[in-house]
Amino acid sequence: MIIVYQYPLLQIRSSLSSVRTLSQMLSIHMRRSEISYDIIEDILVQANRMRDTLQQLQDAVYMTKENIMRYNNNALKNMRRSAGAQPESISSHLANSLSTETSTSTSKESNRRLPVTLPSKDLEFPMPPIALAPSQHQEIRPCKVFDVLEDLVVAIKPLATKQQRAVELCDLSRSSQVAVDEPALRQALSNLIEGSLLRTEIGGKVEIVSTETPAGALIIIDDDGLDMHYMTQMHSLAPFGADLLAGDRIEDNMTWNFIAGLTVAREILESYGCVLRVISPRNAEAPLGAGGTRIELWVPLFSSPTSSDTEGLARDA
Repeated sequence: MIIVYQYPLLQIRSSLSSVRTLSQMLSIHMRRSEISYDIIEDILVQANRMRDTLQQLQDAVYMTKENIMRYNNNALKNMRRSAGAQPESISSHLANSLSTETSTSTSKESNRRLPVTLPSKDLEFPMPPIALAPSQHQEIRPCKVFDVLEDLVVAIKPLATKQQRAVELCDLSRSSQVAVDEPALRQALSNLIEGSLLRTEIGGKVEIVSTETPAGALIIIDDDGLDMHYMTQMHSLAPFGADLLAGDRIEDNMTWNFIAGLTVAREILESYGCVLRVISPRNAEAPLGAGGTRIELWVPLFSSPTSSDTEGLARDA
């Protein structure tokens, strides 16, 4: 069972960007007549295959997201039907919810700030990783963590409200600039946050906390949904394919969404020197399988080069 979803992980265990960069550097020093050059070409071919695997995993994220949303919508309809709700009142309720959320989002977008919430309980911050350093082989355009998180939360709140879930953002340091390109950070966090929301049940919540520490920026994503013990050990994981469209495959869709989204996010983030940890279940006292998941993301802070560094680079040039 575990081998089924670990296979894509084994294919891309090494950093894709590191493999491709290394092979390109080595190819410059190899002559085409040398046997070693054939080895370099093989590495490049493998890197392209790894890139294709990543794209397939991202496609799996999108497909399973649609399946889970369809299941959640049907579950809401069935719940309201069993409670004796009238279709008119249901449509009115959803319309009012979406209208309220849209107006709120528009107001937030104009103000460019979400109201800062406090964590639901005292948060004990984890120990930072031993080594956390930005990537040295890329020209990185830094971005602010809060700006990216705010945009993502504003965008996902209408979906959360429609499906009777909640997403909260607590930012304890809005000025943190990190050494990650914004599109890359946005893609990775989108996978992680959406995946957390899709694992929750009706009335569930995703809580996002970000802060700055001496070691780097820390982003914590907590959800109270199904944990990985339930999704990977309490039932048999189906192979990825058309069978996932079946109505009784919701856990398989959640598992594939989690594994695929996490794999793509990890590959993106680790190429920038980030460290990603997953704790699931995060609540050991919760009922079996309902312990939720915590994702801890440590991101290197951006430090602008000093005048001495600039002078040193100029001399080297």
